Amino acid sequence: MDAIAEVLCHLKTMRVYLRSRKTSAEEMARTMKVEWREETGAVTCTTVAGQVVLPTTLHLERDSTVVVARTDHVEVRIKVLGGEAGRGTPLFKQRDALPCDGAVLAEVKWLQERVGESEQKDTGTSLHCGQCGNVLVDKIKASRVLPSPYWREVAELWFCNCGKKADQNFAALEALEESIVLEEGVLMIGETVCVLSTESLDAEHVEMAAPNPSHVQRQETETKLWSGIKCKGCQSHLGHLGPADGDASDAGAEKKFSATLFKHKISTSTHKHMCPLFRAHQQHGSLAADLFTTSRARGSYRFLMKPIVGSEADYCLQLVLLNWDLLVWLEGWDRFCRTLKVMYKRVGPEQSGTAEQWANDHEAEHIYAIEDELEETLLHLKSTTARLPPSCQSFNGFQVGFLSTNMPSTLGNG
Repeated sequence: MDAIAEVLCHLKTMRVYLRSRKTSAEEMARTMKVEWREETGAVTCTTVAGQVVLPTTLHLERDSTVVVARTDHVEVRIKVLGGEAGRGTPLFKQRDALPCDGAVLAEVKWLQERVGESEQKDTGTSLHCGQCGNVLVDKIKASRVLPSPYWREVAELWFCNCGKKADQNFAALEALEESIVLEEGVLMIGETVCVLSTESLDAEHVEMAAPNPSHVQRQETETKLWSGIKCKGCQSHLGHLGPADGDASDAGAEKKFSATLFKHKISTSTHKHMCPLFRAHQQHGSLAADLFTTSRARGSYRFLMKPIVGSEADYCLQLVLLNWDLLVWLEGWDRFCRTLKVMYKRVGPEQSGTAEQWANDHEAEHIYAIEDELEETLLHLKSTTARLPPSCQSFNGFQVGFLSTNMPSTLGNG
């Protein structure tokens, strides 16, 4: 018997989907027994087709259980009164925040402490390729919080831009924006990426080239030059180069570039020992955090995930964010995981124009990805779709899947 459970926090409801290839949904519903294990709080669903145990720290209203037979599965609904969403987080206080919120500050503080210890012991805190261990940055001098990519848009809402003060306010924002500069050896840590100056990277172990003016990515009024960063040891894609400041359209030979590295592709070491920083980051978790952040900042729920210029991938992904306030449990997991529920569609080269039109009509945000990231995302979504009952796997021409927001909220000791 296959099982999957969702906790819809905004509806305060848990839904358990059960299906069997040998027993009809009607027979399963007729023999269904839902029981609670007092010592662990786990929920047990028993039918003639088998038994499923859901580990949970949720407080459920036992008398609210409803069992419904669908065409190809049984749905069990139970009202949720409260509990924890994992790691002690109150369930109904996460409506506007991912588990990664606050983790960036913890990572910056943790790394800064290790940098201080390294200086005292005359050793270095280094940045490495997460796959082969090649040194990317020999010595990190400091760590800071990376400003949100939408900070300027949000900051403009802080002021009343009426009258004579409007010019002064915009001048202050311009000055603040110009003050955000990259320094050699300083690691700017964001939710899913780290940004640093290209001078900080070890040229012997990193393969990079200045962005080619023909490799241009455009998103609304913003234009960016794009060039990949690879590890010379294992050829793993680590991130990308882009202009450090200003508009890329007037980029010249003297233009300074910044290096953006994906957290799930890198690791750190101190005193010659590898550290747990960034270890819990995964590609689909980083994508989920990016989707959530963009949706919250810009009010957009539709995305077009496209390959970068020069990539061999000839397809893109249409994504629609359905729910960011969701806990999901899959059979074999030891706990519920905070997850984004999305609809997605793979669009081939013959339909690229249709995808662009869809993005324009629905004001979808554009996301650019390297080839293996695009493929990994699609495979992950397909694997989660396969766990759903067939009648729940698609809607209106889109497949339904999950992106786990498995971002770290605590750090181990290094």
